[in-house]
Amino acid sequence: MISKLFMGRVQHQLHHRSTANGFTFVELIAVIVIIGILAAIAAPGWLAFANNRRANAGRDQVLQTLRQAQADAIRTRSSKAVQFNVAANPPTITFGSITDPLGEGTASSPGMLGLQVRNGGAVPNRGCPNVNCIAFGADGTVLTPVDDASPIIISVVAPRDNSSAQRCVLVRTLLGAMQTAEGNACNG
Repeated sequence: MISKLFMGRVQHQLHHRSTANGFTFVELIAVIVIIGILAAIAAPGWLAFANNRRANAGRDQVLQTLRQAQADAIRTRSSKAVQFNVAANPPTITFGSITDPLGEGTASSPGMLGLQVRNGGAVPNRGCPNVNCIAFGADGTVLTPVDDASPIIISVVAPRDNSSAQRCVLVRTLLGAMQTAEGNACNG
């Protein structure tokens, strides 16, 4: 008798559960709409975050390459040059025999990063074939007239056609003092 009551209850609960499982179509639509609204709110912030990250990575790559060239010039007691190919997509940085795309390692695809080199109106550096180049002498000094009023500015923007995320490296003195900046400070 007890087993009959128990089995009857279990069967009733199983039957009752099977009809109440799952969500209704209206509930599913409501959840999908809420997820869509949250995604629409978060997307612009995520894009800005990703662009800032790409620009920071590009600027750090430029700074690291310039410092490496300066250190190698001092170590080997010979001039070293870093060339920037701003027309390439993505832009490239060449130091010695190594050419790296800008933003390497940040999953940047073509069109994601732009590069600009402003030389303060000066002529191309000695030891460089073009204006988009910075050369360091055997003592680590910059081989072009540079001062605080007209620094060499290497700007990285993400995305390429927009300067919403702009980061830069400024070479301010003949000794090759380098400084990083962002936003309006990169406009010279």
